[in-house]
Amino acid sequence: MSLLQKAGQKVWFITGTSSGFGLHLVQTALSRGDKVIATARPSSLPKLTSALTSFDFSKSTNPEVKVNQENCVALGLDVTSDLESIKQVAEEAIKVWGRVDVVVNNAGFGTVGTHEESGVAGLLNQFQTNFFGPVNVTNAFLPHMRSRQSGTIVNIGSRSGWRTNIPLTGLYGSSKAALHAFTETLTTEVKSFNIRVLLVEPGAFRTSAIRTSNTHPRPADSTSNHALADSMLAPGSFSIDAYQPLHERVIQFMHSTVGKEEGDPVKGAGVIVDVVRGEGVAEGKEWPEWLFLGEDCISDVRAKIGRILKTIEQWEDVAVNTKLVEKAE
Repeated sequence: MSLLQKAGQKVWFITGTSSGFGLHLVQTALSRGDKVIATARPSSLPKLTSALTSFDFSKSTNPEVKVNQENCVALGLDVTSDLESIKQVAEEAIKVWGRVDVVVNNAGFGTVGTHEESGVAGLLNQFQTNFFGPVNVTNAFLPHMRSRQSGTIVNIGSRSGWRTNIPLTGLYGSSKAALHAFTETLTTEVKSFNIRVLLVEPGAFRTSAIRTSNTHPRPADSTSNHALADSMLAPGSFSIDAYQPLHERVIQFMHSTVGKEEGDPVKGAGVIVDVVRGEGVAEGKEWPEWLFLGEDCISDVRAKIGRILKTIEQWEDVAVNTKLVEKAE
């Protein structure tokens, strides 16, 4: 396997950039001298434009390339739109500088709720942005990358795709686990076109990106005072009284962790850009199949692997004993 090497100027297309990891990725890529097409839902474009206006373009980590505001263009994109609409945005993006080298599927949000209360409606609500959105954005750019025999797809997953044994997080975790599987398969399908695919698995980082208004309020007769966590409730939450104690416990825990996340989004964005550009902490290393970010993420992944290995050890004799035995004729 070839080792990562420093790259020249790249053109990035990043979704969900009005806040959180997306905005930090925009700023980090620009500081390296790259060009960025930053996207956000049309309703969030003013927020994105304001953030870009306040960015200090004089800060550059690449002395060979001057960073300026002309290196960044903001476009409106709702990743829940149909494929044809997303293709139109992709075509517009490609026309800006004649190419797109890196596509980052960052747009996403999280909801909490039990599977029984949320049902298929809750899953579809979560998957539309977190899974089907990245699939459509990726497919909109793949023809361009295949024709150029070059490109990079970056999918922002989550440790929640591994840590699926936490009550009420199954909607979000399922969407990220689906993105995880999609990314791994996509990697094998586009490798022959010299297209690289990266799955980023962040732990808890101190951003507000996952706590969006694209959620559903708790009923008015609720006794919870945790407004921030309540804003993440999935459709149908608290419709079954039997789950109320579980809701209360989980929401109280979530509220206690807000603002105490140990992950630094600036450092996290820096690592992602390092890997894509083959520099900094990534220079000379192999392209990672998964890019885990955060001590908590590493701990959760190791714990999941440990439980899997323990189960295999305890049940391997049963599993292998299901082999079909052909009868001799």
